[in-house]
Amino acid sequence: MSYAQRLIPYLENIETILKIVLLIVIAYIALQVVGVISQQPPTHESVSAVMKILSDSTPYVILTVTAILAVSLLGEFLERLARKLNEKIIGLVTVYDGKLTLSEIASKLNLKESELEGIISIISTREKYNIKIDKDTKIVSVAPIEPSFGIYGTKSDKLKKLEALYKEGKIPEKTYEVLKQKYSEEE
Repeated sequence: MSYAQRLIPYLENIETILKIVLLIVIAYIALQVVGVISQQPPTHESVSAVMKILSDSTPYVILTVTAILAVSLLGEFLERLARKLNEKIIGLVTVYDGKLTLSEIASKLNLKESELEGIISIISTREKYNIKIDKDTKIVSVAPIEPSFGIYGTKSDKLKKLEALYKEGKIPEKTYEVLKQKYSEEE
């Protein structure tokens, strides 16, 4: 797995922690202000005290907000890097489908084989591609994931679609027989 892909979850956690810190800072400021304002009746000194609290705490708020923005931007940058790497891998595997080994692709991308395997597993779970690595030869191949199909319509429509899918080799004979029986019994 690439460094960018490893860092993304940590950055999300850091961003959450910084947001919590910001809330704590704001709550602390609010409590101080409420403490000053609750003194009856409000005086010129109490207004000055509130202004001092706000001016003293402004750098902390600005620093925390800046840190949240920086972590967020870094996370977006790393996600773009990871997405570009995924696209490069998909492109290489697609162009050289069944011709390159895992080590050849890893060397083209300056990655370790173990990192490439990790990225391939991520691609296979998140993207619309099924990348396979032959256990014996380590040759890498790819196929787009086919969307699942449904057969809808009247009884005759279902039987026609089922027949077409079977003739095209998209469903096995046993599945064809079971579904044909099921659709034939429908009213």
